This record gives sequence, structure tokens and C-alpha cells, in this order.
Amino acid sequence: MALAALAMAPSWPVVMLVQMVLGLVFYMFHGVLQTQATEALPGARGTAVGAFAMALFLGQSAGSLAFGLGLLAVGYRGAFALAAAGVVALAVWARQGPRASAG
Repeated sequence: MALAALAMAPSWPVVMLVQMVLGLVFYMFHGVLQTQATEALPGARGTAVGAFAMALFLGQSAGSLAFGLGLLAVGYRGAFALAAAGVVALAVWARQGPRASAG
């Protein structure tokens, strides 16, 4: 929802406010994810936290590249609208939960 608000923001002060809210949400969400990573494999806690850190930083760097290319292709409003649609699609996919293997 915040990414869609960025896509429709009428001025830079609105963008600043939305970015501040997004930063706070990311800060809170990161702590939850990190805690879950440490609880996922108690016997291999270091591996779980290392995998979490790798996924986090790889996602941030790949996301920056993808967003930069989106800015070139469709501009700021379009890039934020695409990011919002991507987050919604990811949330819908993640909500389905793990699927049983067909085999």
C-alpha cells in the first residue's frame, strides 16, 4: 500500500513522509524475520542466520538494480506501481503456504 502511495504521491513532502513510514515498517519487520531465522533451525543457527543475511543483502542489491532499470523504462510512478504490484503478488503467493510435494 505504501509503494502504491509513492506511485501516486502528489509532492516530495508526501514522498518523504511515506518513506519514513516504510523505513519504520522495514525496521520492525526485519527484527521479526531475523528472530524467525534464528528459531528455524536451532541445531544450525549460524547457517540459518547466514542464509538469512545472504538473502537479505542479495535481495537488496538485485532489487536496486531491477528498480533502477524500472526507473529508466517507466519512470518513478510506473516503477513504484510495478513494485507495489510485485509485493502484492508475493504476498498472495506466500499466503498459500508450503505445498506438499507431488511425488
